[in-house]
Amino acid sequence: DVYTNKSDNSPNPLILIIHGGYWKAGDKGSFYTQRAKEFVELGYTVASINYRLSTEHKFPANIEDLRDGILFLTEHAKEFNIDHSQIMTYGISAGGHLAAFIALSANSDREYVKGLNPSAFKGAISMYGIHDMSLTIQREHPFNELYIGTSYALDSTNYIDASTTQHVDVDDPPILLIHGTLDGSV
Repeated sequence: DVYTNKSDNSPNPLILIIHGGYWKAGDKGSFYTQRAKEFVELGYTVASINYRLSTEHKFPANIEDLRDGILFLTEHAKEFNIDHSQIMTYGISAGGHLAAFIALSANSDREYVKGLNPSAFKGAISMYGIHDMSLTIQREHPFNELYIGTSYALDSTNYIDASTTQHVDVDDPPILLIHGTLDGSV
């Protein structure tokens, strides 16, 4: 879904809203409509996309979907009034993880981000996202195991690669991390 200011034909920075749902549920739909409208009123073009869920597809399938969605949006930037050199990502819970992950990993050599322009990412907002999948509380959570597709004890590789903390470097955009003090799972 793309939200734009119909009276403004100029290219605007893009905010990509990424839904949450423990990577296993959720949808780009109406839950984010009000937030998208608020961002549009502030001068942004907003897109919200779906990604394959972990009930059938494991990491990095959803990262590939985000990549493909961003590539589609940048290829159609003129049509959607997007300044493809200015992308922000925004997500809640699993969406927060994915928002930070795509912004931080865009400058890596991983196949799942191939084709992205890392300098286009100007920042990410992660609201109570999980960022270190190797922590005991995370690697033992059944939804995280569903997302990765195996237990940490059997193969820790994707737990480590799926951690945003593993993709941090000096060339990354700023990230705003927001967590509640009573959040027992993140």
